[in-house]
Amino acid sequence: MFVAPSALEPDDSLEMAEAAMLLHDVSHLPVTVDDELVGVVSLRAVLSGEILAREDGDRRAERVSCVMSPPVAVRPDDTLVEAAETVCRHHVSCLPVVEGIHLVGMVTSVDLVRYAIELLEREAAHVGAAPQVERLMTPGPVVTVRPTDPLAVAEVLMRHGHVRHLPVMTGGRLCGILAQRETLVAMRSRPDVPVARVMTRAPLCETDPETEAAAAAHVLVDRRIGALPVLRAQRLSGC
Repeated sequence: MFVAPSALEPDDSLEMAEAAMLLHDVSHLPVTVDDELVGVVSLRAVLSGEILAREDGDRRAERVSCVMSPPVAVRPDDTLVEAAETVCRHHVSCLPVVEGIHLVGMVTSVDLVRYAIELLEREAAHVGAAPQVERLMTPGPVVTVRPTDPLAVAEVLMRHGHVRHLPVMTGGRLCGILAQRETLVAMRSRPDVPVARVMTRAPLCETDPETEAAAAAHVLVDRRIGALPVLRAQRLSGC
């Protein structure tokens, strides 16, 4: 857990919220009033709110209070397993930590990956064999997009599939990966822009099913990325 870096206030602008999320590399931030947790705001809600506010010409709508959701939080004495289950259940990238009604910190998906690394390395030392990526990856068939697909299609797939990254395929081969944050930011002006304009192109960080899971997790943390394509014989087998 770390102390919340940029707890927002209801009257903060959506532009300020977006900047704070990009600065701290998160897709959700808590909203507080006098250190009392009153809501959580997502990057998707912020960007959607900015678009609607511009279309309506209503500057009052450009406030965090207009797009925040009821808070989902954990307590300091909850286990990390409980925190991970909450992250997965609510599809969020970070969780406020509260004592009573007061915000005392945050748990992020990066914190949980670091904890997973410790468990994986401990298991490897105990049993004498390191768990492999294949055991933890989301196996194929994985939802993918093509370079020519518009970003609007990719965003719908991410939203309904509750994923933040999509492999980009052409001719059965991996040619890139598309992240939710870049997709949402680019869609503010041009939702019809093709995926190829925004995706991270191959070669990129990738792994194979037999790679040690802890080593793959270290790559996620060190490179500050949210997903690793898993390839076998140059074919996508999971993520």
